[in-house]
Amino acid sequence: MGDLAAGLRRLGVDRDVVLVSHSQPGEVATSFTRAHPRLVSAAFLVDADLPEFFTDDEIARVVSLRAP
Repeated sequence: MGDLAAGLRRLGVDRDVVLVSHSQPGEVATSFTRAHPRLVSAAFLVDADLPEFFTDDEIARVVSLRAP
């Protein structure tokens, strides 16, 4: 996240960032958006992996769906 923030600063970008993320980087996009809410105007997460989805209950539910 630090590299993204530094790169945007160096480019002079200070608002209206739109993040598009797929799969595992969805966690990075979510964290970046939470850390920089005034910088990011939108985030599109496609099939994103987010820590909130990996609770014990959710893992058990997904595993039970795949059981024979």
